[in-house]
Amino acid sequence: MPFYEYDERRFFCSDNAPAKNRPLRRDAFMRLSALYASRFAETARHTAEVVDTISDLAFTQAYRVPFQYSRLVRSISRARFVRSPRVMRVDLMAIRSTISADRKASISWL
Repeated sequence: MPFYEYDERRFFCSDNAPAKNRPLRRDAFMRLSALYASRFAETARHTAEVVDTISDLAFTQAYRVPFQYSRLVRSISRARFVRSPRVMRVDLMAIRSTISADRKASISWL
């Protein structure tokens, strides 16, 4: 299979969702990315310090999302995670609880 990737236009509607959903998805993704960048700044700093020395971390960084989406995710998402899955789940739940109910519909994929 030849390599391909989604540009930003295709990224947010790759599942053939209605075009009207694309800006909602993009806005939700950008808000979530900004939230992670601010909330997990220390984690991102620690990850950057060790990613080249821990092969498993480098692997998960490279293959965290399907390859079609990875370039855009890496370019937008600043936060990286060194934490255990249990702590990560708790963090995600905390983030979900901070998002207002009217915005949850636009990021229902959380």
